[in-house]
Amino acid sequence: MSSDGALAILDAVKTSGERPTSHHVQSFHEYVTSHLDEVNDILWESWNRIFDIAEQTTPEKQDGLYEFLVSLKDIKEKSEGDGVKIYEAEGGKLWEDMPAFPWVARDLWNFDVREPDMTAEDLARIDNKSAFLARLTATSTPDDPFDFSLYALWALRCAFEEDCPPGHCNDAAIRNAAVWIKYSGKALRKFVVENREFEGRVAIPGPKFSDKSWKGFTQERWNVWKAGFQEAAAVPEAKDAVEIMNGLEA
Repeated sequence: MSSDGALAILDAVKTSGERPTSHHVQSFHEYVTSHLDEVNDILWESWNRIFDIAEQTTPEKQDGLYEFLVSLKDIKEKSEGDGVKIYEAEGGKLWEDMPAFPWVARDLWNFDVREPDMTAEDLARIDNKSAFLARLTATSTPDDPFDFSLYALWALRCAFEEDCPPGHCNDAAIRNAAVWIKYSGKALRKFVVENREFEGRVAIPGPKFSDKSWKGFTQERWNVWKAGFQEAAAVPEAKDAVEIMNGLEA
């Protein structure tokens, strides 16, 4: 399989400890750019493997995976003279656009943590990969391929702007929302101050606040989320989220 070499490098990153070596990053770059006729399939398989690893890895042990992606995105291969070689795939340039990475993330983000058949292991995996995207978001800029702030908004909307269906568990939604505050709270607060909005209906309010005209991050919405955490006394992570939010407001 054409992606086997790339996947082997990613598995080596997983087992290399907390930090990847520059060798891992360079080896991955060289492998992908030497198989450009199959680059789209290789990237799709590789990004799925990244998420497989992320969801099996607790946030405090994700440094290596995070630094691998950040370092990869910064790679610029020199060409003759002072130029830079340009490699392209479906979805953009290697590596500044991280082609297909956002697509794979979106493909995997089809779940409801409140579902009654969610096991503790299922929820831990979701929280792990949420923390991973939150860390990428924390150091991203708007329209950056690592900007997943919309996913944070979805998590917070699920927890605090929607009615929890009968038989479902909203505590899981609150814990997942707290993950985004913990690992990307500073970036989210910045978007609130800037009143960042999204196009279309992707960031509209949940049913509890259908009378609002929210299209993204606002102070009013931030207040709703913080109040929701404050009311969730039975969820330990909620208290931590409130403390973080208060600190970001100072």
